[in-house]
Amino acid sequence: MGYIEIMQLLISYNCEINVCDNYNQTPLHLAIYSYQKTCLELLISNGCDVNICDLDGQTSLFIACKKGHVDIVEIILNTNLCDIDKSDNNQDSPLAIACAYGCKSIVELLILRKCNVNSVNKYGLSPLHIAVLGDYMEIVQTLIESGCDINLCNANKQTPLFVHVIGVFVQQFNCC
Repeated sequence: MGYIEIMQLLISYNCEINVCDNYNQTPLHLAIYSYQKTCLELLISNGCDVNICDLDGQTSLFIACKKGHVDIVEIILNTNLCDIDKSDNNQDSPLAIACAYGCKSIVELLILRKCNVNSVNKYGLSPLHIAVLGDYMEIVQTLIESGCDINLCNANKQTPLFVHVIGVFVQQFNCC
């Protein structure tokens, strides 16, 4: 018997599919981390909760964004049950994480599904600030074209332009 057949058998006997371990991770979280797409689809088709957070406050969507799994992000979004803007313990949204990791395809998917493009984390950084800091030009352009606030200030009262100029200054200073 393969692992999918064993999962199907356990599920058919009503095992708890949303059980959490000591890190508050579910089988769905682990399926995403290990890119077990068939396992993930089986769990979702049997009604697992895609919004359970681990101890870091990360949902399955957040983890898929962090791992850069575009196809898994799409599967989770297609459940129409996920909280697209649910932030982690640092108040980073899935969009912010996709921006931090330079995942333009995921950024576009999240924007298409109407995520909040102006969310801010506990440091006041918006997805645009984060994309600017990562020097991800295409993502910066995508965010601007989606209508994000280009003058949103972080906790230090710095706009994305200000943050970019600081980054250029630091790079030039470090070259001398």
